[in-house]
Amino acid sequence: MTQRSPNRFAVYWTPRPESPLATFGNAWLGRCPSGGAVAHRPELDGYGADEISALVADPLRYGFHGTLKPPFRLADGKDEARLLAGVEALASRLRPVNLAGLAVREIGRFIAIVPDTAPGALSDLAAACVSELDTFRAPATEEELTRRRRAGLSTRQEELLVRWGYPYVMDEFRFHLTLTGKVPDDRRAGLLRQLQVNAADALGPARIEDLCVFVEPAPGAAFQLAWRFPLSGA
Repeated sequence: MTQRSPNRFAVYWTPRPESPLATFGNAWLGRCPSGGAVAHRPELDGYGADEISALVADPLRYGFHGTLKPPFRLADGKDEARLLAGVEALASRLRPVNLAGLAVREIGRFIAIVPDTAPGALSDLAAACVSELDTFRAPATEEELTRRRRAGLSTRQEELLVRWGYPYVMDEFRFHLTLTGKVPDDRRAGLLRQLQVNAADALGPARIEDLCVFVEPAPGAAFQLAWRFPLSGA
């Protein structure tokens, strides 16, 4: 019998490292998910290094990315090689998605980079990753379900959690590249304005042209970009 991998995997999109978007995002978080060098994090007026480090601690662990299929453990009988073959096959059937522009915005108490306008093709891409790769996902544990429910889910989000192991997929999907964890209300507006200024040169049109497989090598460890599979569908 194939042993289940102790790792978690995720299918993300992260911009290619030579792009202005990657340069900004990796510098802001302080880590390149593929292990490359990063530029110096921009200094912000009124926000000290320790405060910024605390605000980026959660997204730093996951790396600069937009989620397509959230982190999952492998199902019994599945292994890394089968997963990679499945992602590669899926990428060969899907087309790249063009984003006309990006913006730094608030999402609840977080700050993230989001599309100015999210095309339907982007939602379709994410839905395909969630559904067509789901045979590789082990069912969520009761502990994982309970942790997700603490956020206070809607009826629809609960349905998605039970079916797909994550509540913010399909019609609840909102593509974003997270820049911070929760920011206190009295600190968020000033941080948002300065991030908008610092990210301005990185927020032009973008092209989602890869499925990126990230790996969490041990529980609580930082996710690493391990493989890129170009979207090459006709």
